Amino acid sequence: MNPLKLEIETQFLHSEEFQPSHALLAAALRNKGITVYNNTQLLSGINDFSEEISRIAFRCRENGIEFHHVYIAGLPLQKLWNDKLPKSAWIDTSDVIAIAGCVRRQGSGREIPRYIIRTELGEADFGLTSRLYNDKGELRIRLLPYSLSYYRQMDPDFSLPEYAKSDENGIPDIPVSGLKKTGDFLL
Repeated sequence: MNPLKLEIETQFLHSEEFQPSHALLAAALRNKGITVYNNTQLLSGINDFSEEISRIAFRCRENGIEFHHVYIAGLPLQKLWNDKLPKSAWIDTSDVIAIAGCVRRQGSGREIPRYIIRTELGEADFGLTSRLYNDKGELRIRLLPYSLSYYRQMDPDFSLPEYAKSDENGIPDIPVSGLKKTGDFLL
């Protein structure tokens, strides 16, 4: 018995990217004990609406691919994409809530991905291990799973970047680019 487990991550940005060969490849890999995971990045105007993410979830399931993460913000492709857009076109947290609700209603439990915000200081689950807030017009994320002591256990000389803040417990928060928060959810 092999104690190691091999996993492969792929990325589908739109449901039309799926081809019949993906199901064949995923099945062949699964037969060798290799799991294929999909991580989708939300891109404003491309896949940032409920029906499209539901279609991606369905197509993943149909092709034998586990829908692992929906990255809401923070990946390099998202930063490049959002730099070309006005802030008014960025993905709104209320849209993320609508997407998650639609996927949950329409899909099976195995189609439900985690919704992740990636930052320079680590990843956080949207609304579970993070708190978003507006600070003088800037959206910031409080990274609840992390603290200064966490980082200093890995590097005793660690210090927060100049754009970061921390609370009395050492929990950092940093700006979030490409995401806007117009509603009262996740205050």
